[in-house]
Amino acid sequence: MLLVLVDRSIEPSLGPDVVAALAGLGVSSAAILADDRTVAVVLEGWAFDPVRSEEAAVTALVGSLRGVRTLQQIAHVGVTQDAGRIPSGSLGDRGAVLRGVQEQARKSER
Repeated sequence: MLLVLVDRSIEPSLGPDVVAALAGLGVSSAAILADDRTVAVVLEGWAFDPVRSEEAAVTALVGSLRGVRTLQQIAHVGVTQDAGRIPSGSLGDRGAVLRGVQEQARKSER
């Protein structure tokens, strides 16, 4: 998964040529989100390698890397009513980040 963030003044394109280019990179799903300042495009696909294809995907969407910020997925967590803590060491350094987020959420619930 790759999250592409651009200023609202930049219009990402999902026309036929862009969709074909993204499909060639392994993207099978694209979602667009926006607020008054930012447009976000979420690119996903089981064959999509965001590390290898980040520059090509962004260039297809907006024409250049200028003024673009990207975020790559570090974890995917299924959420249920019975969800427990993430076991120590299960995600390496990323697990430490997620445990910190969990602790912050618990503190804010109090």
